[in-house]
Amino acid sequence: MTQRTRTKFLTDKQVQLRLASVFLLWFAVYAVASISLYFISYHFAAQRIESLGLQQELETKALVIEQSERLAMGYAFVTLIYLILVWIYMLVYSNHITGPIFKLNRILDESIKSQTWPQEVKFRKNDAFRDLADKFNACIKIWKDKKN
Repeated sequence: MTQRTRTKFLTDKQVQLRLASVFLLWFAVYAVASISLYFISYHFAAQRIESLGLQQELETKALVIEQSERLAMGYAFVTLIYLILVWIYMLVYSNHITGPIFKLNRILDESIKSQTWPQEVKFRKNDAFRDLADKFNACIKIWKDKKN
């Protein structure tokens, strides 16, 4: 896959929507599975408790509640890790989109202040909008050639 194809792939709205829906689907499956496991394990424990005597039933219920709390904390921890990973991914991804825009804006501001031709724009290897930088640089070259 060429660099241009990758760049268009990263900035294509349909691809972004698919990625977002995949992340939401993963989280929905995780949430449903976690909640189901939690309630299924609690339900089986509650069924076993019904056949016990009162003292044993109270002790077992206290143990089940303690285990349920630990299980809930474990699920909460895994969910938090998942959300942090998605957040980090989104930060990196958004930086590759907003970084080039910020850089182009800064170069144009400097050019306006100094009243000179803008310098060529060079984006990082993984940045989006590389085709925009190529077109911008081509325009600058044409304008400079026409000026001279």
